[in-house]
Amino acid sequence: MEPSALVYDTAAAAEIWRRVAPAIPAYGAGVCPAGATCPLPRRETDGEAALGSLIADGAALYAACRRCAARSPHGARRVLEQLAREQQRTVRSLLAAYFLLTGRWRQPPVPAAGLQEPWLTALRRVFLAESVLQRDCAALAEQLENGCLRQLLAAEAERAAARGKSLAALLENSLTTANNLLKW
Repeated sequence: MEPSALVYDTAAAAEIWRRVAPAIPAYGAGVCPAGATCPLPRRETDGEAALGSLIADGAALYAACRRCAARSPHGARRVLEQLAREQQRTVRSLLAAYFLLTGRWRQPPVPAAGLQEPWLTALRRVFLAESVLQRDCAALAEQLENGCLRQLLAAEAERAAARGKSLAALLENSLTTANNLLKW
């Protein structure tokens, strides 16, 4: 079963938007002078583009973690499912940061279907993606001028580092247990 990559429910968000601020158009749409609704022209800054890239990478990592959990042994499955839930929370946090930075919502792209590879190879791929996400969150945190968003991204980088440590420990346990490397 392929996991859902959607971490942001646009229909629910639009309904909440209509209840909270019905006079303000949702999702950056503005009213043109002729009365028709049209998108407001706006260029994305480098920081916004980097944050959007983090959101896409996080959604892809969430899907990869779920795929890896589906093919893993029972003991590793629980750990990977927990890591997937934490990754989903990270993507939601990044989506909130994007909205706070731009005032617009962003739907993460649906990740491509994963490769059919051995689960240890998939676990290694998830570990590498987690370390890249950690590095990119820390780098973007240093670039932002907004202190609150800088702290949010720095915290996400720390959580990604902790998930990376968990993945490394899981990989080490799996390799030594599955291959009996520690038999002396």
